[in-house]
Amino acid sequence: MTSAAAPRLLNAVFPQAIAVAAGVATVIDDDRAAAWLARRLPQAMRPDGEPPAMTPWPLSEELGGLGTAPRLPAVEGRAWLDDAQEWAERSARALLAASRAGDSVIHQGLTLPRHFGTVRDWLAALPETDPRMLDKLARVTWDQAVEHARAYHERLKRSRLRIAGNEGTADPVPSVAGHRWLHLVTPEALDAESGAMGHCVGDGGYDYVTWWRGEDGRPIRPSGAAEAAAGIWSLRDRDGRSILTAEVRSSGYVAQIQRRFNEPPQPEDTPHVLVLLDHLRVSMPNLRDPDWIVRDERDGSHHHLHCMPDGIHLKGTYLHLAPCQWARLPTAMRIEGNVVLNGAYEGILDLDMGLHVVGRLRVREGLRLTGELVVEGDLDLWAAEVKEAPEGARVTGRVLAESEPFSIWTDFMQMSVGEMVDRMGMTWRDLAADFFEGVPERVRASVTYEIRRAREPAVPRHLQGAPHYRQMEYRGGRRPLR
Repeated sequence: MTSAAAPRLLNAVFPQAIAVAAGVATVIDDDRAAAWLARRLPQAMRPDGEPPAMTPWPLSEELGGLGTAPRLPAVEGRAWLDDAQEWAERSARALLAASRAGDSVIHQGLTLPRHFGTVRDWLAALPETDPRMLDKLARVTWDQAVEHARAYHERLKRSRLRIAGNEGTADPVPSVAGHRWLHLVTPEALDAESGAMGHCVGDGGYDYVTWWRGEDGRPIRPSGAAEAAAGIWSLRDRDGRSILTAEVRSSGYVAQIQRRFNEPPQPEDTPHVLVLLDHLRVSMPNLRDPDWIVRDERDGSHHHLHCMPDGIHLKGTYLHLAPCQWARLPTAMRIEGNVVLNGAYEGILDLDMGLHVVGRLRVREGLRLTGELVVEGDLDLWAAEVKEAPEGARVTGRVLAESEPFSIWTDFMQMSVGEMVDRMGMTWRDLAADFFEGVPERVRASVTYEIRRAREPAVPRHLQGAPHYRQMEYRGGRRPLR
């Protein structure tokens, strides 16, 4: 006897995922490749962060937006954008119908899949590298595309490396040790850089960031300062060999910096990158440092994240750090801000570095804290391998070994659902009952709910596929989930 397939979790983020996929697909010139990416990418996105959070959506489309799809731009000649818009609207309507039927709708953040960049670059290069594949894309799955993209990048690696030259470049910026940065402003310059570096900046994949050509065929500098400075930059040594390739967006951030064969930057590359950032900040005052460059608050110096000095003092609102990837562990490290420490993918890393955190510290799996530890805030160990603080640790807040119960606050004066705490879950019916029944007694009062597995509700076929949950019971006071 075969059991029926379990219904899929209904994710309120999915219409936005469709819109994100359509947005990133617009940079691909070929409509067949763009349409494929817009269709396949949303289903390939990965859950982001912690386990799915149940979200207390407001009582109607007008109050909360559940059931409303994002509006995609209409671009003449790109019919696949209309298809993506229709898909997002169907998904939004299905979510609203399920919520009103009493089913729970989760709010699970989604992030781009690991190989998104390589697949996008492979798609963008297909018109030049393998045009026949474009007619076969409709039958290609995401996993198959990942394998095609890997093979494409391996061919780039095996290609003969050469000097890219200066043709199609502009705005030279002197760097340290006789190096200099060059702005690559033509498709031909990108092709030359791709051949020199063995990566995919050429073959048409990034031509959209180059300058327009005039009637005489020469590149025309954009009128806006930020737009003129954005694009692809190449670091050349004193012999003209390419060392780094950087992509900078006009909105004020560095999208990527790669060495040959897409290898990540090394600590010795940091001074060169800082030179480029200082130059670009004249046109982009709000340009942010890449995530792998950190600032020591003691003296304002900058360092590669994987090679920080002892006693470094970091400051940030919310920092995700992976010590298992660092070349060395700094001792007496102080961090001001909320911190998440990610562990090793395999095995357990013992972290003994005299860490001092002013804020909340969350430790993930694959990591075990040893040695001196000071946390001026909560120490969250519910996802860690060891559920207790190391001996001698000083924690001013709570040591959390289990996931906390959740609560919501209803504000009767504003007629809105208040701030959500982790893993909140309510159905539309439960929310309606709580909002209208006895509200005066619960104005700004904490209300704790308990979720337990229930019989699977009947849902449409296209919504089936993974565990489903239903809000079951109200409990007064604060009480852990069972």
